[in-house]
Amino acid sequence: MRPEINPSLPRVIDSTIRGDYTSCHTKGYWSFQRKLGPKEPSTDLIAGGAFARGLEVTRKLFYGSAKLPFREALEQGMLAAIEAYGGHQPPEHKSKKSVENVVLALADYFQHYNPETDPVQPYMAQGEPCVEFTFSIPLPINHPDTGEPFVYAGRFDMLGMRNGQLVVVDEKTTSQLGPTWSNKWTMRGQFTGYIWACQQYGYSVLGAVVRGISFLTKSFGHAEAIQLRAQWQIDAWYDQLLKDVERMVRAYREGWYDQDFNDACAEYGGCPFQDLCTSQNPENWVSKFTTRDWDPLAKVPYQQPEQQIEVLQNTLPDGVSF
Repeated sequence: MRPEINPSLPRVIDSTIRGDYTSCHTKGYWSFQRKLGPKEPSTDLIAGGAFARGLEVTRKLFYGSAKLPFREALEQGMLAAIEAYGGHQPPEHKSKKSVENVVLALADYFQHYNPETDPVQPYMAQGEPCVEFTFSIPLPINHPDTGEPFVYAGRFDMLGMRNGQLVVVDEKTTSQLGPTWSNKWTMRGQFTGYIWACQQYGYSVLGAVVRGISFLTKSFGHAEAIQLRAQWQIDAWYDQLLKDVERMVRAYREGWYDQDFNDACAEYGGCPFQDLCTSQNPENWVSKFTTRDWDPLAKVPYQQPEQQIEVLQNTLPDGVSF
């Protein structure tokens, strides 16, 4: 595809951006150069983000310098999850990922992984747990417009300790878990990138602990996958990352973006940009999308809620109270 408009490439690259470009350069172009996204918000992303925020706040308050009793820390985590979920109303087919179920999922997660006995504990730095570990690392490739290095960035849920070894910990919310769920992560560059990033900061990380929690009709499911990465695998991932960024630069300079014409067009229920790719004049369809400026490093800091409990009490399901 040779687009009419050729905005600059993003300077900060993360696993999501890389994934879109490698699956289909045209998808990467629409997502991260034209900054387009579906007008309807993704319930999956909202629920997953709210769940992660609840984990973060609970862990910080329980393990960190605040040293709150677990129940109080969890209550604050629930409030933070509700705040992060916002006023989103999920469609009927996504009702299992409602704000009420996100709150219940938090409680269920910590019942399954008791923070006092969990074999994975947070790595402590200056008395605080390393949760929401964020990294930003320059790459040896310069941006074609700014001349500054591209940056590889990301964030994972926790840097932890398991059996005396440092591990990356990341939780995944899903609609269901099955016998092949853990196989999804064997080659997942997202986790290899997390491990590589930790190495750049001087942390000798053994691997990643990926924990899944499924939102079922009347309950929740749990699964755990241990992902180990040998150094040669990490090196291969990094070499491929640089090749992928170089291909992005080449496409931008040539003004030509490859199209997949294959599985990337149909995965996860279908690429959101199919209407653009099936039109001879894709610019006529751009108005169907909203502007989405994806920033891998953007994060709204959690503000401890004040005088919200009475208001939010009505949002919670039966059996959950403050």
